[in-house]
Amino acid sequence: MEFELLADSIKQINDKASSAAKSAVNQLMTLRNWAIDYYIVEYEQDGSDRAEYGSHLLKNFEKQIDQKGMNYTLFKACGKFYKVYPQIGSTVSREIKLPDFGKSSTVSNEFVTDPDVLVKIELQDYEAR
Repeated sequence: MEFELLADSIKQINDKASSAAKSAVNQLMTLRNWAIDYYIVEYEQDGSDRAEYGSHLLKNFEKQIDQKGMNYTLFKACGKFYKVYPQIGSTVSREIKLPDFGKSSTVSNEFVTDPDVLVKIELQDYEAR
């Protein structure tokens, strides 16, 4: 094998790996944003202490969570995400334990427990990276 061919092969491997990594991150962030909106909508409907936080809910999340990138702007951007794209829920693995807020008219259990899971992630493992 010639040097130039070897260098080109290494470059192609890197390009493909970088592209795949970007795609995987985009998919995971989409799932994260969907799950954040799921949590928020379900809490707004059925959270036992929801009246206490009222219209300042997203600001209160920002204060309580206190992690880099987890802020009011993100929570606002996630708003209505799972209502607009309910099909994303079918890719959420049964491994992700979503809270039981009781019966909700906004999401069907089929979206959370679809047996044909397309993506299996563990959020804590992902965030640790």
